[in-house]
Amino acid sequence: MKDSVLFHRCCHNILILMIKLIFDLICYFDNMCFSGSVNEVLGKLRKKGIAQVGLDAIQPSAFVSGFSHPLLPITVAESSDTVTVAQWGLIPEWVKDAKTGFAISNKTLNARAETLTERKMYAPYVAQRCLIYLDGFYEWQHLYGKTYPHYIYSKSSEYICIGGLYTHSNLVANAALSCTMITTPANELMAKIHNTKLRMPLIIREEDREMWLNGELPDAYSLMKPAHNDYLDAHTIKPIRPQSVNPNDPDLKKPFTYPELAVSQGSLF
Repeated sequence: MKDSVLFHRCCHNILILMIKLIFDLICYFDNMCFSGSVNEVLGKLRKKGIAQVGLDAIQPSAFVSGFSHPLLPITVAESSDTVTVAQWGLIPEWVKDAKTGFAISNKTLNARAETLTERKMYAPYVAQRCLIYLDGFYEWQHLYGKTYPHYIYSKSSEYICIGGLYTHSNLVANAALSCTMITTPANELMAKIHNTKLRMPLIIREEDREMWLNGELPDAYSLMKPAHNDYLDAHTIKPIRPQSVNPNDPDLKKPFTYPELAVSQGSLF
């Protein structure tokens, strides 16, 4: 009898672990914006004369991975004239212990625009909207059984503003905020680059800044759509492994040509 109880408990625990693993994989592969650049945007924000709080805590880097939970420059709804810092990976305000907060933040780097109000993780914070500033972001194109890294950036602006949600958290070192980047279906350019999941970050243009941060929910929600095809540009970069990128590599974002992509790149860009 005792052995039977232990066996059933063991099976139950294994089942729970399998469910958690499946959920983690869904969260990982269902979205896309997990890496970006913040080595130039800090100086550009300072030159604009925008009020700043805590930006010295951000480590400038040509490559940051969401899974290292870096601090990013953001503007939040309650202080729309200020740039402050938040940790990438949203931690719900009910979480009080660091272990749980870390586990959750690995799953909340991105939030799908289509399901914000349906997900218990995000629904309470749909009015806590923010802008996250990056030089640009990275994505990998899958072709010919290989992956080709791309750097994506704004054609007309000095940096990209990504729409997100934020929370207040006591679990974040050097900041009191955490954030997630919202993603939308891909536009034409991003569908060719991110050709497996067809997603892209929510891009907020300067003229829509106030509506996104402090507009009524229907107005803000109307902005949650793919960026115009003429807003972004992209190029391939040299082969990199996200787990071992040198964030201070001065050549990281420079264009790099892959001969086998020459024809497709001509039609892509």
